Amino acid sequence: MALMHTTKRKRRKRRSGVPHQYLTNLPRALLEEVLSHVASSSITNLFNAKRACKSMFEASSQRCVLEHAAVLEKFPYINRHNRRSSSSFLQECMESGNREALFCTGMAEYFSTPETTESGLRRLRAAAAKGHAEARYVCGMILLCFAGGEDDDARKEGLGFLEGLRRSDTVRKCRKTVESVMEHLWWVNGDGRGLAGRCWMGKDVRRGSCRCVEKEELKCLSRNPDFLWLRREEQVLEIVESRLCDLCFWDNEVPVFCNKLGPLNVFLL
Repeated sequence: MALMHTTKRKRRKRRSGVPHQYLTNLPRALLEEVLSHVASSSITNLFNAKRACKSMFEASSQRCVLEHAAVLEKFPYINRHNRRSSSSFLQECMESGNREALFCTGMAEYFSTPETTESGLRRLRAAAAKGHAEARYVCGMILLCFAGGEDDDARKEGLGFLEGLRRSDTVRKCRKTVESVMEHLWWVNGDGRGLAGRCWMGKDVRRGSCRCVEKEELKCLSRNPDFLWLRREEQVLEIVESRLCDLCFWDNEVPVFCNKLGPLNVFLL
């Protein structure tokens, strides 16, 4: 009887080790490619892989793997707990060129204290340069907040970041991500004294002149007083997205973006 139990234990041990053996026997380059796909789909699975064995831990720590890690998935957790270890992990991901890590850290720095505003914007720009949609959205909104007339350099650069993002589902996704990230940043910063430093946003948005008023077919709605209310409704995106020029569409998106800053909207009154 004792021999039977011993045999079962050995069999279970062998079974549990089979997957690791298959993976660790792969060529290193192929193993890293597999883990990069794992990291891009679930950072939780990447952490589990790191704990599997030494070779998996080493492969999971490579630049080509960390570059694709889905950092945004666990940002609320790593931003609230184990700040030292999570900061180290985010730093490794950023050094590997991970665009989500650049975006999350950029948001945290830009909307924390004035001392980290410049570094935060640099990280957001870096993420945007890598094609991160939410980073492009945030960079565009920030620059439009500072913009003057229609020929202002900040306005031109902001519209450049926002080019190609006008689809209603893309705008919704960007809004939702910004709102989610800001909620967690507000939680971490407690009373929000650091965040209060960014309360200039939305106070004095200087709109450019509309370029679509001469184009009858576009039927620009920005001159409609009801639009001030309509722009805050999610479902109106499908109605107006094809009827506004880029200048009007994104200028009217700025107050919506400011409203997504969560508890900060109390300072925008």
